[in-house]
Amino acid sequence: MVRVRKSLWVLSIVVFVFSLLSFSACRRGVVKDDELDDFATQEEMREEAMKRLDEEGITEEELEAARRKVAELSAQEGMNLANVYFDFDDFSLSQEAKAVLAQNAAWLINNPQREVIIEGHCDERGTGEYNIALGERRATSTKRYLSVLGVNKAQLSTISFGEERPANTGHNESAWAQNRRAEFVIQ
Repeated sequence: MVRVRKSLWVLSIVVFVFSLLSFSACRRGVVKDDELDDFATQEEMREEAMKRLDEEGITEEELEAARRKVAELSAQEGMNLANVYFDFDDFSLSQEAKAVLAQNAAWLINNPQREVIIEGHCDERGTGEYNIALGERRATSTKRYLSVLGVNKAQLSTISFGEERPANTGHNESAWAQNRRAEFVIQ
């Protein structure tokens, strides 16, 4: 009898600890990206950002073309920030997403007083924990690209909602494609 009680007590503690770990792993919240604050110079920040973009398949030529587009669009007024969309199980930026982000960067550069939350979203496939992590990678990838285009990183923060806030509640590829996105919320 004592052995059974002791086993139940140990099992209860294990379940409790596991629950705490699971809960903390799924924590959501606005995340300010301070990882680039560790660099001594702007040049070091640019080099690190370019290294990360290279890892995501973004070339120097694509980046330069996007910067020219930002400069061209900076003179325009009244633009809205558009969402960017991702392929299944991916957080890399497509050519279409890069074009949208160039337009968004121009708006953000013209409106330095405005702060934006970049929300990372996923479709319903995958576990909740996996989708939270994937949503965060999508938001972070988007933020990093905007920063390299010249947007002040202090204007940008990220949050992941995983699959919790679908844009389309359908259960097919068309609906899922609309849910795999980075969405911009102006503060």
